[in-house]
Amino acid sequence: HDRHRVPLGAAADVQLSQFASSEWFQKYRDPSLDAAEALLWSPKFRGLLENADCAPSSLKLVVRRGVPDELKGEVWLRASGASVHLRQAPGFFDESVLRAFGERAPTTFVNTPLCAPEGWLQEYLEQEPGAPSLCRFVNFVDVLVPDGQHALQRILWIVNQSYSFVEMCPVLPPLLTVLLCFLDEPQTFSVLHCMLEQARSRVKQGEDRWYLPYNQAQLDKYTTAAMTVARNHIAALLSHLERIGFDTRSWFYGRVLGDGLSRLLPLCQWTRVMSAMISEGCKVFMRFGLALLKVNSEAIRKCSTAAEVENILSSKAFDIDRLTKVAFGFQIRSSNPKAMQGGEVHDSLAGAVPLFCRPRLSEPSEALHSDAHWESLWQRLPADLRILDPKLVFTSRTDGCSLSRLLKAGESFRSNPAMLCVQTRTQEVLGYFLCSGLYFTGSAYAQPDRSDGSFVFHFDGDLNLTVSPFTGANDMTFLADRDALVVGGPQPAMRLDSDLNWGFSDACPSYGSPAVCGGRFQIAFVELFALG
Repeated sequence: HDRHRVPLGAAADVQLSQFASSEWFQKYRDPSLDAAEALLWSPKFRGLLENADCAPSSLKLVVRRGVPDELKGEVWLRASGASVHLRQAPGFFDESVLRAFGERAPTTFVNTPLCAPEGWLQEYLEQEPGAPSLCRFVNFVDVLVPDGQHALQRILWIVNQSYSFVEMCPVLPPLLTVLLCFLDEPQTFSVLHCMLEQARSRVKQGEDRWYLPYNQAQLDKYTTAAMTVARNHIAALLSHLERIGFDTRSWFYGRVLGDGLSRLLPLCQWTRVMSAMISEGCKVFMRFGLALLKVNSEAIRKCSTAAEVENILSSKAFDIDRLTKVAFGFQIRSSNPKAMQGGEVHDSLAGAVPLFCRPRLSEPSEALHSDAHWESLWQRLPADLRILDPKLVFTSRTDGCSLSRLLKAGESFRSNPAMLCVQTRTQEVLGYFLCSGLYFTGSAYAQPDRSDGSFVFHFDGDLNLTVSPFTGANDMTFLADRDALVVGGPQPAMRLDSDLNWGFSDACPSYGSPAVCGGRFQIAFVELFALG
């Protein structure tokens, strides 16, 4: 059970590249955050990842929650397709250097093309007039040793000379800076090449998807789309920002989609955003921009000037886990599906791991005690809820065998999705997942929501999982009073008595579920998790 806990100590030692300054990197690094992120990566999947060229498409669900420092380089190579590219074209970087510079490639550089127009950079000239030229414009660049900064400049010059279609892409310098901390120069260049070629390929094929804008027209288009999404989700907040003179469109254009939030988040948090962007495309930037506005909405509504809002959004004092959950909790729809899709990652492991995801537990579960439980069950949740963490809010082991206490605990998290787990004396687990929370309903069933993903589930003694979603055959979701908890009807999928001592299961029309656990069963213990 302890492996699911979030440790308080430092994570495993990190193998940085030769270009990273370990002194500066430790100043930026958050060991506790890295350790928490590492818990989502099971040994089984790490082994599969090490022996594959590409990452499975379902990996993005885990990448969203963060990649531990020890795995960042490997994940980026596979998610971008660079691992395959390096094997197929091992001399590609040397050839690119030759094309860009000829026989005498420089080792140091005075100027650097930064993939942004002069007007874009003028702001940073005014903010840091005494800083070295590269540090003025490229966030996090001080984490690189001089050779690393020269490698960054060299790659940017190659882009300038050999990728003429890249007219404007200001996120490239900070992106390359972070890549160089964990990869060597040819690997970093290969990741960038694969990303740029994927972006250009989508445009050529008419696939107007969010991946990586590389000219002003694309950035304008993506900003317009982002504002449309913002009006659908935070319309009242946008109206307030407009009244006090804050230019939300310019903020999305420059800080969010242009810089990729690299000037709004500390390095350890921005690498999580960047990792998700490599897997899914720049729609990730838009999601986190919306999340920044939403999580700070209360403070923003108290602002009376645009400068006050700018100070809040530039404070870098954010909870990255909360931001992540809010960012990927937005239900984004579009009349043009292609326009709202993210980038796709390569999928050589899709058959081996159909959907790899498991939650991070702050407390262990006795009923769902193994990785096999969580990995098989968690993939059945609605996609937007897999980003959440389960919190144990009731266990009959310590809170008592009382249905009233169970429902009181659920009432405190009524707005949160919930998962009820019942372990029988025969080591089977019967459970109920519901998107709307578990609470007292009195003598009537809770109102059904046919759009949610509620289901009942059952693990037999061999950990074989059966899941039965709500069918809509009737309106009998669950009924909870002081005498019994009844799930489904008219024959219940699960019924628990008031003392949490005995239960009953029958073939249930509401969930299309069979009778399990022999019909009548004795309860060993009950656990309730709230997701948040």
